Amino acid sequence: MTPEFSAKLSQKLQAFRQFVAEDPFTTCRLVHYIGVGKPNSIGVPTHEVEQQISGCLAEGFLVDWHVTEGRLYLCIQEPGCPIPPWKKVIAEEALVDVDALLREAGFSDGA
Repeated sequence: MTPEFSAKLSQKLQAFRQFVAEDPFTTCRLVHYIGVGKPNSIGVPTHEVEQQISGCLAEGFLVDWHVTEGRLYLCIQEPGCPIPPWKKVIAEEALVDVDALLREAGFSDGA
């Protein structure tokens, strides 16, 4: 780990700790967007949240967080891709409904 990355990671984790000190959570969902399609989502045990943040940052992903109704959402996105609004993250929805676009363009969904 480079000194630059170590400093960035430390700063990001400190920001996270300050955030959750003011807005605590009891459960966590990691919502990982790859481009604009439907995200992959998993539940994360609360004691593993900082480890997940660190791992995602180490892999070069953008990481942000939001708490609503006691649930922490970790939004993970590739650099250079659109950042989803929290409404989409919380609903675990795609940024763009590719299937709907294909239907509108006259392509059948196979049904």
